[in-house]
Amino acid sequence: AAKSLAGEDLRCLICSDLDDLEQRLEEGAAVAVITEEALHNRNTSALEHWVTSQSPWSDFPFVILTTRATSPAAQAYRLRLLESLGNVGLLERPLNAVTLTSAVQSALRARRRQYEVQEHLLEREASAAQLEDLVRERTRQLERTNRELRQQIAERKQVEAALQQAQKMEVIGQMTGGVA
Repeated sequence: AAKSLAGEDLRCLICSDLDDLEQRLEEGAAVAVITEEALHNRNTSALEHWVTSQSPWSDFPFVILTTRATSPAAQAYRLRLLESLGNVGLLERPLNAVTLTSAVQSALRARRRQYEVQEHLLEREASAAQLEDLVRERTRQLERTNRELRQQIAERKQVEAALQQAQKMEVIGQMTGGVA
């Protein structure tokens, strides 16, 4: 399988076991092609944990090469794989090189799209952060202007009160002068 994919300029790394696979996933693998025998009767909990803890934008693709076994146990095992690993394509062996290449290229296209979505999300988060900063700055400016206006209103009220007091005194003065 690796030779067939390499012949189509698809770089492959062969993992020795599930721990090696998990390390490659952490390093940024784009798609995993796995035989069902490599998973059967093995502890896949760490792999399943990795799948469930992916970023929201990520849906890592797995291509599982199955056998022709059609027993209820084999079917149940495959259904469990589909459920636990999520984005899984099953290919029954024997298969030809074109089928494998097509499935891997399709998975790679999907993975590239996921990374594009991640970029868009990061750009959106950056824009949202800029917008929040701008809103905070405008809010501070409005609060400062509001304080200044309240201060001006208070000063105006004091001036008006003083003017009213002066007018009262003037009226009292005129009345006193008129009485005198």
